[in-house]
Amino acid sequence: AYRFVEDGRDTVRSPVSDVFADISMCQSSVRVLTAHGDIVNFDKDLAFKPVLCAGVRLPYAGFPSIGVLPMSGADIRSIKLNIFGSESRYSTMVLKLAAAPTKLPGAAQLASKLLLRTVFVNWPMMHEAKIVAVSDGTAEFRVADADVRAALLIMEQRRDGTRAIAAAAAKQRTNLNAEMAKA
Repeated sequence: AYRFVEDGRDTVRSPVSDVFADISMCQSSVRVLTAHGDIVNFDKDLAFKPVLCAGVRLPYAGFPSIGVLPMSGADIRSIKLNIFGSESRYSTMVLKLAAAPTKLPGAAQLASKLLLRTVFVNWPMMHEAKIVAVSDGTAEFRVADADVRAALLIMEQRRDGTRAIAAAAAKQRTNLNAEMAKA
């Protein structure tokens, strides 16, 4: 790690003196990192530790992560996967998902648990969505249009509230930066 040394007056010899000249009056010093690669804060002798803060939950909702898929294995084989309208000529990694439950509850049982709930769809890009209908081979349960509009309005208000908080924080940072510039 390099650091500025105000009173440094050393000469650093060039490793390729036929190309680069020596550096005289050098005001930089070099310190070797620890064996574990820790970056040392020379002012406080604190070490950087690449760990998550307490309370962080992974995976983050809406963030694409293959780790959330229930996989039972993987295989590499030629399956002639359609890539941009053409069959792939190369081997493809095929993920084996854990078996789904053999018997899912019917739409009548799921409707009360799922309708108007927020979910994330379109994996791996993950977009927020509201469930407005549940169906199976025998029945379909759908939310009334007025209820859908109300649910979407609530989602939009929540997003607007988040945007308002972010805008207020940005304004506060700008004000602080302006005050610091004046000082």
